[in-house]
Amino acid sequence: MSVTGQTLGEALGWLALLAAIVAAVCTVFVFLARRTGPGDMALRATRGLALAWLFLCVVGAGFAVYNTLLAPTITVAAPLPELLSSANLCATAADPATECVVHATDGWFEAASPSAGARAALFGGLFLQLIGSAVPAAALLALANRALAGRPFSTQAVRWITASAIAIFVCGTLSPLLTRIGSVIAAGDALDAATSSLRFQLSVPYWPALAALALVCLAKIFAHGARLSSENARLRRDTEGLV
Repeated sequence: MSVTGQTLGEALGWLALLAAIVAAVCTVFVFLARRTGPGDMALRATRGLALAWLFLCVVGAGFAVYNTLLAPTITVAAPLPELLSSANLCATAADPATECVVHATDGWFEAASPSAGARAALFGGLFLQLIGSAVPAAALLALANRALAGRPFSTQAVRWITASAIAIFVCGTLSPLLTRIGSVIAAGDALDAATSSLRFQLSVPYWPALAALALVCLAKIFAHGARLSSENARLRRDTEGLV
């Protein structure tokens, strides 16, 4: 999430408001977890937050379909400085000019009737971003449910953690690439191709690989715990058989 303001104070104010909203939502879930249901309060609160996040991902998928595939005009972050030298440049985002395409102040532009390639790339980037958020939330939900049931270490938990590692690595790597590609294609649609020199300057983020590596290590720890839990259960059965 990001916030924008005309001044530093305004941007910090919006950021403080966003933090207050997130804190209020977390407080509500903690309060509900304390009042209802057996088991650890933190695990119940985590389960509630994971469900809420999955719901937001589903809602976000609907917005992604409309904003990138169905809307007649799409709004895209300006990918390159060449956009700021276009003929129909707006001085500010509030410029009422009807022919305004590029908003220099906020670094974004509007592309009317973009090509199918731009729409597909932008949709793919946004959809992968939602998948990369939804899979870890589903994993948290599954892990919390198993911990509340008294079975925190199991093969299912290992599978969920591994799936989260794969989703974060694949989606976190491909999502910004597709978004960048779609932005450049949309910029070419919005500007005069004969007078602009747009280039595909792509970069791969490092954090998805590091996050995936950390989750793989966690999956190995859970796999070891699952083996120990299985061995303890077998020893208990053997001991009960002897008695």
